[in-house]
Amino acid sequence: MFQPILVAIARLIGLMVAGYIAFQPQLLRRRLLPLLLSATVNVLLPLYFITEFSAGWESAVGEGWRWMPIFFFACVVMLGLQALVGLFLVRRVRTFQSPHPRAWIALFAIQNVGFIPLPILAVIAPEAVNIYAFFFVLAFVLIFWTLVVSLVSSHGRFVFQPNMPLAGIVAGLVIAMFGLYDFIPALVQNVMEAFSAPALDLILFVLGGILATIPREELRYRREFGGLIAVRMLAYPALLLALLALIPFGGISAEMAYGIRIGLVLEAAVPPATNLIVATKQYGSEAQVHYMASGMLVTYLASFVTMPLFLLASHAVFG
Repeated sequence: MFQPILVAIARLIGLMVAGYIAFQPQLLRRRLLPLLLSATVNVLLPLYFITEFSAGWESAVGEGWRWMPIFFFACVVMLGLQALVGLFLVRRVRTFQSPHPRAWIALFAIQNVGFIPLPILAVIAPEAVNIYAFFFVLAFVLIFWTLVVSLVSSHGRFVFQPNMPLAGIVAGLVIAMFGLYDFIPALVQNVMEAFSAPALDLILFVLGGILATIPREELRYRREFGGLIAVRMLAYPALLLALLALIPFGGISAEMAYGIRIGLVLEAAVPPATNLIVATKQYGSEAQVHYMASGMLVTYLASFVTMPLFLLASHAVFG
């Protein structure tokens, strides 16, 4: 089982590095990256949710539909807990004090629940676990475009922004639940599947391109970033791994228990969401954007070490 994990990690790093290198030219970052990002997020990712929901729905229901709401509420609980811990630290512990406390709390609380975990889970976990992970993403999307916007906004506005990934998840869920995919003409199905197939690879490639857009002159290491990595990206997933090792998973196969556990640890170990920069640019201040960009790059570099460690540790404990 180590080989699929190593392959998934190598794929993640390779595609992100390739995207980072490919979009070094300013012309490509300005002209091509926005188009590729828009097509991936607004077209390919929704198609991916629709096709994958239908492909894995029966196995997910067969393994236990209860895991769908469990993953949904696991996201709600994890994001809420992370936000509370981040708020406590930035207010009470000197090491974590920041000139931009709202941005720091957002970095601590809001992780990349889709762009990184989904491609890895597609390789190392049973198909049903991927469907459960979609419900984790669903909760995240709902929370992100409401509460997170008010968090990073200098005016504290409460805003909900409709978006295509959310539409894709909802459409995929409805189509799968009512068996509507079989009524779609075969030719249309083939086109949808062909376009959705490269979605996860393109997501990672585009993610590398997004990191390439962070101006070097805006990047500066802050003391609290080291604390963020130590607490949020090391201690926190280590604690969750230990708790999941103690909780019995009855009524499901060993393979499914393994996939669910490693999926939840992976969600806890991933770095902050790249959409934080998008939301901060739209609703926050320029100083927050610079701060967020610095934290983003530092945590993503750290994740190249921390995520493989937790994936391999999870396999050693749960495998």
